[in-house]
This record gives sequence, structure tokens and C-alpha cells, in this order.
Amino acid sequence: MPRTIRHGQEYWKLHEDGAIERPGLVQPNAETWRVSGAVRLNNFGFEVEYFTLTDVLSGKIQWRHSNGKQRVHVRDVDHGSSRIWMSPEHEIY
Repeated sequence: MPRTIRHGQEYWKLHEDGAIERPGLVQPNAETWRVSGAVRLNNFGFEVEYFTLTDVLSGKIQWRHSNGKQRVHVRDVDHGSSRIWMSPEHEIY
């Protein structure tokens, strides 16, 4: 069963192989666009904790601080380039 990605005001699907589906726009294809994991950054922007795709799919990541600010950021691979999502706010559940 796919998980839901809330990316700003949009809702996408995350499949078991990490493929991202943007309904009506992007069909799922892990070869071209996929979630590879997640990362927590400290106040200085340094990566201090890593999460695998399995961790993301488990649904146990606390994506936000208690004040509502982003705590953990998604890492993805889009056409061979690795990225960290900094904005808009996002979570996977």
C-alpha cells in the first residue's frame, strides 16, 4: 500500500520501491524519480542523522519539531541527481 507524501499543498504517493507518483502528472518510476531516505540537519545545516527508505516507509519518523518547523528532510534521486528537500514543508505518512 503506497504511503502519502504531503509536499506543500500537494499530495503525492510513495511506492514500496521508493518511486514517487504525482497523480495526473508523473507516473511512478523508481529509475527516474525516487525517495532514497531522509536526513535530520542541526542548526548549522550539518547532517546529523540519516534515515533509510525502509525507515521512511515504516512511518515512524518525526518530520516536525513541536513548534511545527521541519525537523527531518526527504532525500530523493531525480534523473540521477541526489537532492534534499528544504522547502516547501513536507512529510510522509
